[in-house]
Amino acid sequence: MKKLMLLLAAASAGCAPETENSEAELEVNELQSEIDDLTAQVEELSAGRESLYEENMELKDQLLTIKQEQLDAEREQSEEQQERAALRSRTAAVITAMHEKEHESLREVLSGEAEIEEEQERIRFAEDNSFHYLSLANAHLLPPAEVILHEEEAEVEMSLYRLEEEQLTPGGTVLFLYALEEGSWKLTDIEYGQ
Repeated sequence: MKKLMLLLAAASAGCAPETENSEAELEVNELQSEIDDLTAQVEELSAGRESLYEENMELKDQLLTIKQEQLDAEREQSEEQQERAALRSRTAAVITAMHEKEHESLREVLSGEAEIEEEQERIRFAEDNSFHYLSLANAHLLPPAEVILHEEEAEVEMSLYRLEEEQLTPGGTVLFLYALEEGSWKLTDIEYGQ
């Protein structure tokens, strides 16, 4: 009986390691499965991260492009405003020079094709096109209502008012035409309008 007990004890002792091994093997398999799942998730997240990184870089490029376009538009608008201000100032100088008969000042702003006829107090722009000096004795010009810029030409329109019996009455418009010559705006024509 002692031998039987020893055999049973030995048999039961021999079974315990197999049961522990199968439980450990099952646990290892479960852990390996979890590792495989986590590895797949890491690879998926890594691919998603790369995709997000590329998308982020594209968005940054688009944002930089938009910012550059905005800066260019602001610079262009600022330059245009400066051009308009310069044309307004130049037109005021032309009007003052005509009123005060400052022939040399007028010559500086005229196109190379125009000439001043001092005795007649007029500017000849072409053989059949001349403009008598404006006199502000009984007239007033309002600041330019409109300055139209083209690439190398500009128009400045001013409203003319006449002083009649202590009242200002509309007298039409005066249109000053300019062309860009060697980087400077030169007066090419002056016309009366309605």
